[in-house]
Amino acid sequence: MKTVNGKGWGRSVAGFAGAVGAFFVIALGLGAVLPRVGIEDPARVQVILKVVMIAAAAAFWGVLRRPWKEMGWGRGVWPRGTWKVVLLGCLPMMAASVVMVMTGFRHPLASKLSVVELVFEVWVLSSVAEEIFVRGAMQGWCELGMGEHEKRGVFAAPVVMSAAAFGSMHMPLMWKGAGVVGGGVIVAATLLVGWACAVVRARTGSLWGAIGLHIAANVAAVPGGILGVVLYRVVFGTMPELGS
Repeated sequence: MKTVNGKGWGRSVAGFAGAVGAFFVIALGLGAVLPRVGIEDPARVQVILKVVMIAAAAAFWGVLRRPWKEMGWGRGVWPRGTWKVVLLGCLPMMAASVVMVMTGFRHPLASKLSVVELVFEVWVLSSVAEEIFVRGAMQGWCELGMGEHEKRGVFAAPVVMSAAAFGSMHMPLMWKGAGVVGGGVIVAATLLVGWACAVVRARTGSLWGAIGLHIAANVAAVPGGILGVVLYRVVFGTMPELGS
């Protein structure tokens, strides 16, 4: 069965470029403005960034004057087998946590947040904002004009480019605290999680499943971290340094 076409790929590549470009414009713009008004706390900066992303996605869709349901704001329908994608989507973050513990690299943002801030900003707010921005605005736009079968394939153009955009948004971590190895692990994990979220979004036609999967994937990093600590203890005979 044909799942993609030339029109789908052209539009999806354009959507990828637009979404990634918009994200970095927002992030760099806030990075330049917020310190000037005395806002430098990582927790506050992240909240502002995520809120602006949500607002930008909503504004973009409003300008399009398309039905909000096309952006993913509907209950959707869960085809058989979709839950397997959800479970598969949780594995990359678990694996990334194990690798990060074993190699001694740390997520530069997570290490600066309290448990409450981590739950609210990373597990919840980031998941919601990033899914609305990437899976809602970008992937929703990329799917316009495509048939149901064309956009639901696991390697359909909107799915692939949606995953690529999500991974690309995390690339700055490679030179901002996590290092090339640590940042590379996070980028690889987010690329796979993004793919799973994109597949769920495409198959269900709804953002809710993608948001739920994103939150579940972030939560899955916790048992992954515990497993990493256990493996570290077994391999090196000591406990890893888990400080910032």
